[in-house]
Amino acid sequence: MRNKILTGTLGVAIFSLIIFTTTPNAHAVTNTLDATFCGTMGGVWAVDTCTLSTLYVNFATDELIVPSGVTLVISSPALGINQLGTITNNGTITISNTGGTGINLIGSGTLTNNGAIIISSTGIFGINLAGALNNNGTITISNTAGTGINITGTLTNDGTVTISNTTGTGIQSITVGTIANNDTIVISNTGGTGINNILSNMINTPGDMYLCGGTYNGALPQGNAIINGCPPPECTDDEYESGGSCIALTVCTADEYESTPPTETSDRVCTALTVCGPNQIEVTPPTATSDRVCEDIPPPTAPEHFLTYQIQETKNTPKFNDFDVILTDQFVSGDFEVDNLYRLLNPVDKNNEGLVDEKSHYVGYKIKVNDKQNKAKGTVLVENQFGTISLDIRNERLLLVPSAKNHTSTPDPLQSEPDHFKCYDVKVTKGTPNFKKIKADVYDPNFDEDRTMDVKKPRMFCNSMQTNNVIKVPNGVYGEQLLCYDVKKSKGEKNHDRTSVFTNNYFGPEELDTKKEKELCVPSTMINPGMTQVDPPNLDP
Repeated sequence: MRNKILTGTLGVAIFSLIIFTTTPNAHAVTNTLDATFCGTMGGVWAVDTCTLSTLYVNFATDELIVPSGVTLVISSPALGINQLGTITNNGTITISNTGGTGINLIGSGTLTNNGAIIISSTGIFGINLAGALNNNGTITISNTAGTGINITGTLTNDGTVTISNTTGTGIQSITVGTIANNDTIVISNTGGTGINNILSNMINTPGDMYLCGGTYNGALPQGNAIINGCPPPECTDDEYESGGSCIALTVCTADEYESTPPTETSDRVCTALTVCGPNQIEVTPPTATSDRVCEDIPPPTAPEHFLTYQIQETKNTPKFNDFDVILTDQFVSGDFEVDNLYRLLNPVDKNNEGLVDEKSHYVGYKIKVNDKQNKAKGTVLVENQFGTISLDIRNERLLLVPSAKNHTSTPDPLQSEPDHFKCYDVKVTKGTPNFKKIKADVYDPNFDEDRTMDVKKPRMFCNSMQTNNVIKVPNGVYGEQLLCYDVKKSKGEKNHDRTSVFTNNYFGPEELDTKKEKELCVPSTMINPGMTQVDPPNLDP
């Protein structure tokens, strides 16, 4: 019964349209749609748009070109375009509210679409295709009262055709007609048949065909099977498709990184960032797509024994300029003024215990805190080779800076630096045993001096720390200390030979003259700190 209706009543209507529009045009021309030709068509031109309220007839020998950026709008009560000639659309054609057919493409008519064709609210066919339709752009047909595309000619699709909301059939062929689909055709929400393929070779489709609503009638197309389902949705860059829906991508938090990137059909995977342990340091910071890398902090190695020398700047050399620095150790963090050269520290071999590195020199600078309320005070229990002693921490006295040293010329700066130290004046805690003087054999290979020294009371406690320019103490782990004792050459030992040396460190090069030895600094461990440890500030290295 359906075929009789389509080949009967509708067939008469189509035949009538053919008879109505085959009158030859004795003045065949190629027309480009612009303001002038729009007026010739009886349309209204405004902002690159030509609007017609009546049928447009393109005769068999005529060609209409719609340029890119130009829109043709037709709102006709019966038929939108009756096409016998040639239409090349590089812009946009919009046809709506026709009582019959959107585009009637008959005879030798050819329509090449490189832009967009939008047809809606037609009464019979969206497109009645008896000629040739070559689609390289997009064709959208919706809300037809009958059939989306009725094919008795040829549709070659290298773009996208979307047919939706028909009350009858999406695409049909009842006599002859072929579809060469090389890209995408989507048929959805039909009121009955999605595709009515009476001819077994109507569709040759290496492309994608989606039937999302409606049934399939006839032989399957050649080249590929119909996809019995809806096409995947067009998700945004912040979504992925799952089960026919677009789902928002997971957003990694500040404590996570993207361990697996998202795809069109899968979510991104976020993984918690590794947290460095208390005895680890971050060696590679995290990124949005990579984890942080932590390494174990090597256990602190005991620093050398050091013999300190009183120093002064060599005559006729530039004077040391004051610096302001932020110094942080586990006792206090504050702003300090570095205002004078005070000590040279040479590594020494005590009691034939050996040397690890005879080039690990320090220059000691006198410091004073700029914030008087931020001074360190408290009691510490310190242990070393000489025993255990309780000390009261007093004023900050010295900043010990790793330095390169040479006897003849200014050396190059150090390539890598050991810890910096901040030294405090100390006094033996009242009520605890005093330190008893001992003797020690001290060999300084830098000056080639080997003497016996009287080691007296503790003078300074030096704590490894960080500065605002060189961070040497990761994660607040302070692993090295020195306890410096007053020393004096033992009776009968020769005096120190005063020497000129050249040094170089962060504060710059200096030429110094040594005087007599002042302290012996011994590797030590603070086993019972009596002051609250402070967290280091967030400083740029």
